[in-house]
Amino acid sequence: EQGPVTGVILIWLIMIPVILLCSLLILKISKKSAEEMEEVNDILLIWNLLKKWRPIVIFAWLIALYCCITNFTAVTADKIICYSPLHPAGVEYEYSDVESIKTGFGNKIFSIAEYKKKGNFFYQIELSGKTITFHAPGINEDIQRYAEHTYLELEEFDQALVELGIPKDADKEGWENCDLDQEYVDRFLRIINFLKYP
Repeated sequence: EQGPVTGVILIWLIMIPVILLCSLLILKISKKSAEEMEEVNDILLIWNLLKKWRPIVIFAWLIALYCCITNFTAVTADKIICYSPLHPAGVEYEYSDVESIKTGFGNKIFSIAEYKKKGNFFYQIELSGKTITFHAPGINEDIQRYAEHTYLELEEFDQALVELGIPKDADKEGWENCDLDQEYVDRFLRIINFLKYP
């Protein structure tokens, strides 16, 4: 699970150079109008003017890409592994190390963080003083039931944490704004409603 902001940054870090290079190649190869060629030449001129800064720009881009790629959390049958730029090999935690759980649906019309958007389901855990947000499935094709039933791994993860007695703050407000299939909405509501009573 990538962090909600780093996931967006990662997409842009990869896509912007690819789109720029493809656009330049297509416009150079195909016969375009003088105006379009002027735009291409303007882009190339800016690139040439930045020539002396090019190594620094490329280095900064590679560092940012590395930070995004190495910033994610993996959940196994009995461990939570947090990867980061400072810990690319990952730091392992037990389920019992989780301090609290918060789950519900986003309520913002616009937000950089995808999970905060209206109707989007999110699942957060507090672990070692930081908040980890799960909002999109990472399909585990090695386990058949997870490949067939999206978000099932999150439901089973939640059950395991709740059974350990970890405090859970769950709010189903805004569930009707979720535009995913009813199968997933029902699963989200089961996660929200699953509480351990004394």
